[in-house]
This record gives sequence, structure tokens and C-alpha cells, in this order.
Amino acid sequence: MNNKGFAVSQEARFDEAIKCFDKAIEINPKNTTAWNIEGIAFYQLARFDEAIKCFDKAIEIFSYYKDAWNNKGLSLYMKKDYNLAIKCFDKGVEIDRNFADAWFNKAISSRDSGKTEEATNAFNIAKQLGRDIG
Repeated sequence: MNNKGFAVSQEARFDEAIKCFDKAIEINPKNTTAWNIEGIAFYQLARFDEAIKCFDKAIEIFSYYKDAWNNKGLSLYMKKDYNLAIKCFDKGVEIDRNFADAWFNKAISSRDSGKTEEATNAFNIAKQLGRDIG
């Protein structure tokens, strides 16, 4: 189910993907990948609260899951909860100092929350790590 859910999510059939990941999670509730990708499917459907619940579950199972922290931050950003989003991105870069996407996302959130200096620093780090900040 995990592979089918991933394939379906790649085709932008997110409702169907969620059903597949629900089954994968039912079989193995500790499947952090399934929780994370199901969260991404909810995110793609702009169902941010449900996405956050999935990312939280993945993080509960494995607290060093940097992608789940980053994805949770993106969902919080979409809800305009910039400060909590920044905390999630901070956790991602705490886990992996070279996590360019988390630095970039932190920069965007910082910028949008009026934290200009913090945004500039995060943009610079993301760029140094090779992230296109276009």
C-alpha cells in the first residue's frame, strides 16, 4: 500500500493516495514514511490541520525526522503561523545543519513575519548550501 500510495500521490490523485496510506498505517502504525507522505497529500489538498496531525505522528515516532519537521513548518506557514513554522524549520536545521530547504523555508517565514535580519541570515545560509533562492 505504501508504494501504491506513493505512486498515486505522484499522479496528483491525493484523495486516493490518502486511502492507500491509511491502509499502510493500519498495517504498520509506526511507518513514519507513510505518515509523512500522507501529510504531504493532505497538504496538497490544502487540508493543513490534517497534514500537521500526520507530521506530528511521524515526529512522535521518530523525533529526528527532519523532513516531517520541515513539512509541518510548511503547513503552519500556509496557516500564517509563521512563528511556529520557524520553530519547526529550526528543528530541521538542528537535526541537519546542511538542510538547505529548511533554511530557505525559515527565511521565507522570517521575512513574512517581519524578522528581516533573521530572514537575511537564513537566505544566505540556504544559498551557501546550494539552494536556489531565486
